[in-house]
Amino acid sequence: MDIGSYVWPALVALLCWSNGWAQEGSGFDVWLKKDQQAFQAFKDERDRQFLAFLQRDWQEYQAFQGLVRDQVPKPLTLPVAEPQTPLPPVEGKIVEVPALPVIPPAIPTPTAPLPILLQHPVHLVFYGDSLAVSCGQDMTLELKRPLGKESISAFWEGMSRSAYEECLAQAQQLGQRLR
Repeated sequence: MDIGSYVWPALVALLCWSNGWAQEGSGFDVWLKKDQQAFQAFKDERDRQFLAFLQRDWQEYQAFQGLVRDQVPKPLTLPVAEPQTPLPPVEGKIVEVPALPVIPPAIPTPTAPLPILLQHPVHLVFYGDSLAVSCGQDMTLELKRPLGKESISAFWEGMSRSAYEECLAQAQQLGQRLR
């Protein structure tokens, strides 16, 4: 037997094995998909827990309501502070401080705007600047009245299930532009 009879079957087996390995995808792609699924599961679990918290019975916030009366009585007359003695005059030579040079502010470099993927802009005025942030149709929710745990938890549930990431990215870019 010559060496060619061993090489051809080995070469065919190697090619078939490498073709099957390439079709399975790289290890990074598999890891990335699993990591994204794990993050989505984490986010969904946090949203579910917060929604359950919002739907539980609420306790009224009790701070600064004066529910407990002070035990120590207040003084009938206010105390009077003793007058302070004036500071002695400063002796010595008075030195003029030169004015600091005026440095013009740095002009920020413009950044490329995010593509507007959504069709429902929200217009607002922030310290005199007119701004517009595009939001998806699923973010046009109304907060029902009267305000309570049912209306707030339903509103939050709808907002948490909307595609808010694009809207947040645009708001962050506007914030960078306004700095």
